[in-house]
Amino acid sequence: MGFSAGRVLGRAVTVFVKNIVPFTLLSLIIHAPLIVYAAVLGGGTPNLSSFQTFVWVERFGTLILGAIVSGAVTFGVFQELRGTPSSLGQNMARGLSRVLSVVGMAIVTGIAIVVAAIPGGIVVALVAAGGSGVGALIAMIVVVGLPAMWVATVLWVCVPALVVERIGVGTALNRSQDLTRGRRLSVFVIALVNFVLGWAVGWLLQQGALGGTFSLQTYLVLAEVVAAFLGAFGAVTSAVCYHDLRVATEGVGTEDLARVFD
Repeated sequence: MGFSAGRVLGRAVTVFVKNIVPFTLLSLIIHAPLIVYAAVLGGGTPNLSSFQTFVWVERFGTLILGAIVSGAVTFGVFQELRGTPSSLGQNMARGLSRVLSVVGMAIVTGIAIVVAAIPGGIVVALVAAGGSGVGALIAMIVVVGLPAMWVATVLWVCVPALVVERIGVGTALNRSQDLTRGRRLSVFVIALVNFVLGWAVGWLLQQGALGGTFSLQTYLVLAEVVAAFLGAFGAVTSAVCYHDLRVATEGVGTEDLARVFD
């Protein structure tokens, strides 16, 4: 079986649609702390300090909780690919069995992505200091966004590798690098589609809030709910990508890959 971004995204959509209820509920349960936090903050009278705290908690929480969702959804994806769909309870029980390792993986990958963006961030600051708003925007996309996205591409399947192969964080990082080697442009496209989808939906929600369509509380809660929904889809694309990379590079079958969960 060949490997392509289109094939992975198409199969991911099919798997996600077939399991949209258990995968979405799973992600919503895992993201519940952030959803509740957003509801409480939006329902009060937040000030600048409380908003700043929320932004940092939300960013770190999304990183950690998103990885946990990916680890849990991976089990369900492999069950679907082998023709035996799993329930919400099975996904929770089997997929969360390595939650501590998954959290560690999320922290390491997050640091790697931030480090990749730091040099570009310095360049953007210098360009902005020179008074060029357009130049700063272009610099941000090229020297901040692309390096960060490339690191995310290289590490795109580290969580599925950790869960399926039952390996450590360091080994999973190396495994993701090995599996994506030679196919990183296709994996980059897959990661980019997920990023653009999240950005576009977030922008639409933001416009709704600014235009008065949503109250502050509704906007904050909706943003977290949508993030959970898209996070579930992103987890599916990562798991399908991992599956297809292994099939393409190693010639192993779906049943052999999924047998680790038996």
